[in-house]
This record gives sequence, C-alpha cells and structure tokens, in this order.
Amino acid sequence: MKTILKTLLLLLTSSVTSQAVGFFEAASGGQISWSGTTSYSYSETKITVRNTRTYAVDVDFSTVSFVQNNNSQRIGLAYERTTGSYYLRLSANSTYTLYFSSRCLDESRSTPSTGVSFGSCRAIPSSCSAIISALRGNYTQSSVWSITERSSTTAAWRASDPRNSTPPPPPPAAGPRMARRAADL
Repeated sequence: MKTILKTLLLLLTSSVTSQAVGFFEAASGGQISWSGTTSYSYSETKITVRNTRTYAVDVDFSTVSFVQNNNSQRIGLAYERTTGSYYLRLSANSTYTLYFSSRCLDESRSTPSTGVSFGSCRAIPSSCSAIISALRGNYTQSSVWSITERSSTTAAWRASDPRNSTPPPPPPAAGPRMARRAADL
C-alpha cells in the first residue's frame, strides 16, 4: 500500500514547475543516493533513487549518462515508464524504484549487460545538449546514435568519456644533452 501511495504521489507531482536539478548534480551534492541496473538490455534501465533531504527534490533524469564497469556503452534515460516524464519530484526522505526507457549513447561499444549494476554516472556536458534533446524527445536508438556518432556533437561527446582519455606521456628524461642546455642558460 505504501508503494502505491508513493507512486501516486510521484505521478501527481511529475509535472515539475520549479527548476529541476540535474541527476548528476543531485547525486554528487548528496541530495539523492542511487543504484541502477539495466533491466532489459539497453532499452530499459531500473534506477532506485532515495531523496536524502527533508524536503522534496525536483530531478531531471535526462541530463545524465550511466556506465557499467565492463567498458560497455554509456546509457541515457529518455523517460520514466510510469509517468512518461524525465522531470520527477522526489518526496522528502523517500525511496523510489523507477523504470526508464533508455538509449545507448556509444555505438562503437558493446551493449550493457542485462542485470549488471552501473558503476558510475556523469553529467551529459552542455556542449552535447543535442543528446539531451534527443533523450527528451524520445528519439529512436538509431537517431540518438546519429547524434553521438555522426554529427557536430561527436567530438565533444567522445572527449567527455573518461574511458577515452589516455594518460599524457611521461616527460623526457633529462639526459646529458638537456643538462648542458640548462647549464648554458
């Protein structure tokens, strides 16, 4: 019964009128705690989220990507299946289990494994706002990949994935030639 009441309250408050905070910002700021898994390959994502505050928190779920620890694609959330919304008001000190329609965001990586937990989440950068618009517009999977893999957004999107970064090369060793030059200065 308590779960039904929470779901009804979530439904009634899903049309958020105030400024919602991005999911990553809410998580990193301690307003929410979360865990998530893919519940049906890439197309459905289960997020359990807890509002840790004593007041309601409005969260925008479309501005975040989730990553499993297995080098698979990042996942973006399109809409919560019960409410049809990506903006949700989370009641004070409440926990929700939510199911989102989701999209893979990296065509060149493998599909996330069903039932495997996400290890981290990251904000989708403002330079990639086209991706957020596609998630909010419930674009098809191939249309989302057109944005992440074959558009002006592609370079910024790839650069935002820390798994794509390579550590800088070590500085050259100071050999005798370099030591002489330093001494000449």
